[in-house]
Amino acid sequence: MRGNVNFDEQAPGVTDIGGSVSSASTWDRVKDVLRLKPGVFAGIAADTSATSQGFVVFAVATAIGNLLLVVLLPVVMAFALAAIALESLLLMVVSKLFTEAVPGFGAWFRTFLFASAPSVFSLIPLVGWFIALCYALIIAVLVVRELAQIATVQAVLVLIISIVVPAMLAILLAITIAIPFIPGFLRDLLGW
Repeated sequence: MRGNVNFDEQAPGVTDIGGSVSSASTWDRVKDVLRLKPGVFAGIAADTSATSQGFVVFAVATAIGNLLLVVLLPVVMAFALAAIALESLLLMVVSKLFTEAVPGFGAWFRTFLFASAPSVFSLIPLVGWFIALCYALIIAVLVVRELAQIATVQAVLVLIISIVVPAMLAILLAITIAIPFIPGFLRDLLGW
């Protein structure tokens, strides 16, 4: 454990956990992310200059992965970027249940911009979305494990909590919104 480290305060070019210099090229980082190289996520989180690289990775990967939806691409990209921001925030907050050594939002956000690289596999017919989803889940666990510096089991729990709790809240909200409309729907459906 490195203690209470704020990745946003480290200067680019510092040595990360894996011992490599954190100011690497975008392509090298993408290859390391896709290879699930140990320390790559901590290196990205530590390099504040990697945010612009992350936006490029996100834009290219999302555009390629959603090539068939080219007409809707701006909307898809906006929702995907919002999802990355929300995911980053949720994982950062939930990680604090397991450790105090959690980096700031910027580190999480830039790391998940790079973690969007596997979305290019969505272009593969029939199975691409499944490959991209599996890859994304594996990467999410690794990101949480490296950034929060916790065990893999704890990282999986962080991921589950950050998915299940908002999903339950969304379902409750949907039910709350739908309740006033149920009697009218039943009346129309049953002809009462």
